[in-house]
Parts: sequence; C-alpha cells; structure tokens
Amino acid sequence: ATLLLAFLVAGALAGTPQDSNLYLDSVLRDHLPGNVRSLNLDPATLPELKVKVKATFITNRELKAELRNGAVHGLSTVLRRRGDCSAPGYQGPNVTVGCNINLDGVSVSYEVKAKGHNFAGIKTKYNLTLYVQNTNVFVEVTSWPPQAGVLKTLTLGGVDFRLVHGKSLGLNKKRQQAYDEELKRSVQGQLVSLIYGKFRDALNTSVSRVAMPRV
Repeated sequence: ATLLLAFLVAGALAGTPQDSNLYLDSVLRDHLPGNVRSLNLDPATLPELKVKVKATFITNRELKAELRNGAVHGLSTVLRRRGDCSAPGYQGPNVTVGCNINLDGVSVSYEVKAKGHNFAGIKTKYNLTLYVQNTNVFVEVTSWPPQAGVLKTLTLGGVDFRLVHGKSLGLNKKRQQAYDEELKRSVQGQLVSLIYGKFRDALNTSVSRVAMPRV
C-alpha cells in the first residue's frame, strides 16, 4: 500500500504538457519581444535580392527584378505556440521540453524594380509583401537543474508564403507562377538565415529567463 501511494503521489507531481505550454507562453509573451527588438529584428533589415525568370519565347523576354529595402515585421508581436508542447522529460541528466512556434503572420516587404515584362523595356516599380503562412519552428529547450534553460534545437523545415504584389506586371499565368516561385525561393533563403542567426540568439536569451518546468 505504501509503494502504491508513493507511485500515485509521484505521478500526480509529474510534469505535464500544460506545464511546458505555460513555460513557452511566458517566454514568447514576456521575454522574446524585448530581446527581438534589442537586436533590431522588428523590423529586421534584409539585403538586396535579384531575381530572374528566363525567356521562354521570342515574345517573352528575360524578366529581371531587383528587390531593395527588405524588412521583416512581426517577430516581436505575432509568434505563438502551435499546439501542445511535450511534457518535460529527462534526456540523460537534463530536463528537456519540445515545442512548435507558429510563424504565421510574420511578413517580409520589399521595394521592387522589374524589367523585361513588356516589349518597350519600361521598368516598373512596386511594393511586394510576402506573408508567412502554415509555418512552424520546432524548438527544444534543455536544462541541467537548477541551471537556466538553453536552446538545444531550432529547426525550420521550410517557409510557405502568400504573395501580395502592389502592381500587376501583366504576366501570363505560367510566367507569373515562375516569377512567384523564384521570389518565394529567394526570400525564403534570407528569412531562414535570419531565423537561424540573430533570431536564434534572441530566443536563446529568452528561454533562459523563465524557470524550466519540473519533471
């Protein structure tokens, strides 16, 4: 009876996904915004990009676009937990928690100058915004109690965008699709570099500011 009671008490005190949820929510709400802004990540500036779509017929010239003044907005305001985190558990002597962070709502904007979309060779300037959708970052935070947590894993498998062009270039459906795909591919590379770089630093600082849930 004594052993059974001890087992039941231990089970009642074990950490739950809800404990991990509360931990990550506090990180994202109370600490990440300030650390993101302190590293100038909202807005975060991006380098210039050049995008090309090859000519397909005599009537379709090579399309070239220069993307300037790139900026990422929302890393301090829109990030939320996606679903439940894992219950805190031991990996060796360390307590580890795994969670998905939802990046939906982050946006990337550019000023675009395009040419090759008309016979006259006239350049067109317009604003482009790419909205992140259906995209998560998986993170694992680990700690050797009672030390502060550190970011063990950050994985961004890929980024899905919804594009909003401020002006139509008059492309046919196939050319527009090729142009959009090249834009997504190029911008994804820049955003992924940002997430694995300075954003990871901001998140690593943030996870250390909240006490890890107990196992």
